[in-house]
Amino acid sequence: MRTKYSSLFTLVLIAIAFYATGCKPKYEEADKLFKQGYYRQSAIIFEEFSKSTKDKKLKSEAIFFAAEAYRLSDEYDKALRLYEKVLKTDPKNTKALLMRANLLKKVEKYREALDAYDIYLAEVPGDTLADVRKQGCELALQWTEDSSQFEVEKFKPANSKANDWAPMIAGKKDDVLFFVSDREGGNSKRLYEGTMETWTDVWSLEKTGKKGKEKWGPPLYKDKTDKISTKANDGPMTFDSRFSTMYVTQCGHREKGKSEKCAIYELKKIGPEWIMGEALEFCKEDTAHTYGHPALSPDGKTLYFSSNREGGLGGFDIWAVTYSKRSKSWGNPINLGPDINTRGNEYYPYFNQHDNKLYWSSDGWATLGGLDINNAEPTDEIGVWTERENMREPINSGGDDFGITFFEGNANKGYFSSNRGDKKNNDDIYSFDITPIIITIRGIITDCNTKKPLASATVILTNDRDTTKMVLKADDQGVYTAKLREKTNYEIFSKYPEKYYFEAEPAQKTTYGIRLTTELVQDFCLENPLEKVITLPIFYDLDKSFIRSDAASVLDTFAQTVLLRYPKLIAELGSHTDCRSSYDYNVKLAQRRADSARTYLMKTWKIDSARIVARGYGETQLINDCKCEGGEVAGLTPYIEGKTKKMVIEKDAVGNVVKSYYERYKPSEIKFVDEKPFVACDEFQHQQNRRTTVRFGFEGQISRAIVNQDVDINNTNIGKQEKDSAEKAKKAADAPVAGSGLDISYAVHAKLGNNAGKPTITAMVLDKDLTAFAFDFNGKFTAVPLDVAAQWYKEKLISKKDFLEGETVKVGKTKLPSNKFMINKLEVGGYVINNVTFQIIDKVDQPTLGKSFFKVFKTESYMTDAEYILIPKKAPKKERPARPARPVKAKPGAEGDAAAPADGDAAPADKPAKEKKKK
Repeated sequence: MRTKYSSLFTLVLIAIAFYATGCKPKYEEADKLFKQGYYRQSAIIFEEFSKSTKDKKLKSEAIFFAAEAYRLSDEYDKALRLYEKVLKTDPKNTKALLMRANLLKKVEKYREALDAYDIYLAEVPGDTLADVRKQGCELALQWTEDSSQFEVEKFKPANSKANDWAPMIAGKKDDVLFFVSDREGGNSKRLYEGTMETWTDVWSLEKTGKKGKEKWGPPLYKDKTDKISTKANDGPMTFDSRFSTMYVTQCGHREKGKSEKCAIYELKKIGPEWIMGEALEFCKEDTAHTYGHPALSPDGKTLYFSSNREGGLGGFDIWAVTYSKRSKSWGNPINLGPDINTRGNEYYPYFNQHDNKLYWSSDGWATLGGLDINNAEPTDEIGVWTERENMREPINSGGDDFGITFFEGNANKGYFSSNRGDKKNNDDIYSFDITPIIITIRGIITDCNTKKPLASATVILTNDRDTTKMVLKADDQGVYTAKLREKTNYEIFSKYPEKYYFEAEPAQKTTYGIRLTTELVQDFCLENPLEKVITLPIFYDLDKSFIRSDAASVLDTFAQTVLLRYPKLIAELGSHTDCRSSYDYNVKLAQRRADSARTYLMKTWKIDSARIVARGYGETQLINDCKCEGGEVAGLTPYIEGKTKKMVIEKDAVGNVVKSYYERYKPSEIKFVDEKPFVACDEFQHQQNRRTTVRFGFEGQISRAIVNQDVDINNTNIGKQEKDSAEKAKKAADAPVAGSGLDISYAVHAKLGNNAGKPTITAMVLDKDLTAFAFDFNGKFTAVPLDVAAQWYKEKLISKKDFLEGETVKVGKTKLPSNKFMINKLEVGGYVINNVTFQIIDKVDQPTLGKSFFKVFKTESYMTDAEYILIPKKAPKKERPARPARPVKAKPGAEGDAAAPADGDAAPADKPAKEKKKK
C-alpha cells in the first residue's frame, strides 16, 4: 500500500544529525532526496554511498537509511536485505530489529518474524505494540484458509499495473463501482515524489448489457464535468442510501515544509452530474489535522471517518459524528474508544447494513501482516461494542488489507483492496463470495434408566442475544433438531412434564468461533421420579426433632426446586437413624423428625398435606453392615472400591452444618480379613445411616426406588434450573480482580462509600458538583434517574447544549431536551475522564457508572476494603513528535464430624428455626 503522504519526521531529524558528522557529497544528495520524500532515488544513492565510503559508522548509517527508504517505497525485499546488513555490524540496533520483524511478517515469513520479535522484545521489553504484532504471527500460524467461508479473487475489470483501491458500491442494483487509482489518464498529471507515480483520482465502472448478460465496462475517471476528481489527491468515498449524496476524501497541495492535510467534502448529484460542495465544518475548524475515509451508517445519521485529530488513542483513529436535523449540521467528532481504536492506526471504516457491523482496517490489533480488516457490532450502551473479530484469511493476508464494501442486494458478495502477492506491493481490488454458514444442533432424549427414547419430550433453547425462545418436540425416535445463529451463546434443557419426568440440567453451547457449516450434538437423559431417591443433608440435635436453621435451608431449596416446580408429585420424606440405641426408640425418633420436616414444608411453603408422606424408618434401612443392636456389635463393614467413602461434615462455630461431602479412605485405613477389605464402623459410617431420603409418586403410581440404595448427600437439587448460572459465572469471570505483578504506580485511588446499601465512588462533575455514583465495572448503564437529571438541569449543571439526539423527557414540570446528555469532564480520584455519555432512565435509582465509563480502565482494576484501585489502560508517557501519516491510503510504520453418643447426632446448636414466609 503506497505511502504517498507519509514523511517520518523523526527520521529526517536523525538524517540531519548524521549529516552534521561530515557527509560526503553523495550522502548529502541522498539525505536531501530523503527529506523531500524521493525515497526510491534516495535509497539507491544511500546504498551506493555505503559501498564507497570507508567510514564504518557512516557506512552503517547509510545502509540503515537505504533500508528505511526502500521500506517507505514498499520495496520490502531490498529493505530486509539491508536491515540484516545493519544488524551484522550493529546487532542491538532496535529500530532495525523492529523493522526487520515487521517486514518478515508482511512477507508472511511468520516463524522467522516470531524469532525476530523475540530478539527485539529482549532489548525493548515494554513495547506492547510489538507484542501485539508478534501475537499476529502466532494467529497466522493457527489460522488456515481451509477454515474460511470466503472465496477471494482479483477483480480484473478494475485493476491496472498501477495502484487501485478503496472500492465502493455506487448503485442500488450493484451495477456501479467507484474506486481510487493512480493510473495514468486521470485528471491529475503530477507525479508523487516518493514513488514517482501519478496522484490519485476517483474512477468508476458500470455494468452494461441485457439482464443476465451484463458485463463491466472499461474504467472511467470521474472528470471535470462531475467535479469529483481534481488535480490534487482524490480518495475514498461513501454514499447515502439513495446514492444522491457523496462524501469524498480530498487532499490539497502540500505547503513547503509541512505534510499534506486532507478533508472530507460533500457532493450532491444533480441529474447525471456530481456537484462539489464545501469541506465539512469540523474539517474546516481543524486544518491542523487530517480527515478522510468517510463511511455513512445505513440510516445516514452517523458518519464514521479516520483522523489523527487530538484526543485519539494512537496515530489515526476511527471517529464518528451524528447529524442533527434541528441544526442541519454534523455534530462534534466522538472517538469510538478502545473497543475499536489502538495505539496503532485505524483506517477505512465501513458500516454494513446486512449484519449491522462496523468494518475497519487496523495495524494496532494482532494482524496477519500490515493492516487487517476487523469488524464489531455496536451494543445498546453508547460507546460499547461487541468483541472485535479479525476476518482472517483469505480476506486478510501478510500485506495491507483494507477498504471493504458489500453489495446492496446481496449480503454474501463484495469487494476489498489489498497489496498481497505483488512484487511491487501495488494495491489491487479483490472480489469475495461468502458461503453461508449453516449451524444446527441435534440430539436424542432418553430415559436415564431404561435408555429408551422419549417421544414428544420438550427441548427449550434460549440465547444471550435476545429474548427469543425455541420450543421443540422430539420425534418418535426421541430426536430433535434446530438451526442456530452464528456468534451466539445458547442454553438448552429438556423436560417431559406430561410424563412427570424431572427436567435435565441445562447445557451450554456456543456458535462463537464456528466458521464452517457444523452440526452440534447435545443429548439429554431424563430421570423418572418413580425410579429416583434423593438424599437431603438434614441434621438434628441429639435426641431432638426440631428443624434447625441449617436444615430449614435444605428444605427451602427442596421446596423451591422440586415440590413447587412439579406440583403433581407426591413426596415421601423418610427419616433414618443409625443402629445405636434400641430399635423401637430409633423408629419413634425418626418418625418425629419426619413429621417435623413435613410440618415445616406445609407451613412455610403451603404445600398440600396430601402431597407429603412422613415415614420414620429408624434403623430398618441401614446402608452398611454396621450392626449394633443388643450385644451384636460389628466393628467392621465391607469396603467396596469407589463406593465405600467417608461422610465428612463441616460445622460453624455454633454447630450448624455448613458443608457435607464424601472423601476417599486412605490405604492405611483399609483392613483385610481373609484377604477381603473392610473399614471400621466409625462415626463416618454411622453418619451415612443418619439421613433423610425422598421418594416420589403421582396419580396412584408408587415409587419403585429402593430406599437404601446408594446415597448421594449432594443430590439435593433435582430438576433445578438456574437460568442465570451461566451469566453469573461470566460476570464472576469478567469481574476485575487484583492480580500479581500489576504496575499500579499510576493507578487511580477512588475512595469507596455506601448509599442505599450499594458501594459508591465519588466524582467531581464539571468541577462544580461532588456526586456519589453507584458503579458496576461491567454494568450495562451509565445513567442517572429522572429526578437527578431534572435537578442538574434546574441547577444549570447541564444545559441544552449538553444534550444529545434522543427522545424528550418530562419530569414533573421540567421538560428535558433528550434522554441522553454528555458530561465533558468527570474527575475521579484526580483522574479526568472526558466526554462521558449518560442516559436518563428509570432503571437506576441513583447516579450510576457502567461499562462505557470504565472502558478506559484495565479489567485488572480491583477493590480493597476502602478503595477502588482503577488502573488506566493508557499509562502516562513522554510526549513524542507526531508522525505524519497518509490520509487517503494509510500504511503502518511498523467436612470431619466428632463421635456422638447414642444416635450420634450433633450436639445442641441452636433454637428451632422460625417459619419463613413463602417466597
